Amino acid sequence: MLACNYAALMLEKGEFQKAEVLFKQAIKGGNLPNAYYGLALLYRMASEFDASKGVLETMFSRIPQQTLAREYAGIYAEAKHLYSELNKEKKH
Repeated sequence: MLACNYAALMLEKGEFQKAEVLFKQAIKGGNLPNAYYGLALLYRMASEFDASKGVLETMFSRIPQQTLAREYAGIYAEAKHLYSELNKEKKH
């Protein structure tokens, strides 16, 4: 969780490479939805839409929807919204 929080701080500061490494470490350390969402957001900011979608799809497949909706409702809603936006952006 600490790596995820630090990664979010690095993302805010524009330290994208550090943020990417930290988000990936957080994912390896425990499938944290916040880390998946942060990594997907980072990739979207870098206009890497396919990579961003791939991260979200991995999150949706690895973490049961019931767990996401119940324990991580806010992140789950944001992730679904981001996924929807990415699908729209890809069509343009």
